[in-house]
Amino acid sequence: MGSLDTLIRISKHDLDEKRRALKELYDVLDGYERQKQAFEDGILREKKALEGQDWNAHITYAAFHRKTEKQIAEMSRSIAAAEKKIFALRDEMLEIFGEMKRYDIANDLRRSIEEEEKRLAETKSLDEIAMETFRRAE
Repeated sequence: MGSLDTLIRISKHDLDEKRRALKELYDVLDGYERQKQAFEDGILREKKALEGQDWNAHITYAAFHRKTEKQIAEMSRSIAAAEKKIFALRDEMLEIFGEMKRYDIANDLRRSIEEEEKRLAETKSLDEIAMETFRRAE
């Protein structure tokens, strides 16, 4: 009985660790998405500021735009990598959860069998006492 309880406890611990790691990955992903949005907002802001400016400003803007597009592409790659890790971690969590449930079901089944055996032994003992009482009464 103890071995299944231990396996269930270990599975719960592993699941908690995976949940913490998943939360951290979601926090990282959120940071990447905010950074990407900041870059995109910067491009829009600079485009708006560019209206009515001379050609020198347009040349400077072009360099800014290229650099920012590279940063956006890098953030997109980072987002994709984080999402890939999240999906892998979710799969691991599902496996651990499935194992834990199997252990839990097996543990419940074993407990119910033990309770039934105990009940049967108790009934047998009471039957023997009743038979003995009946024999003595005759």
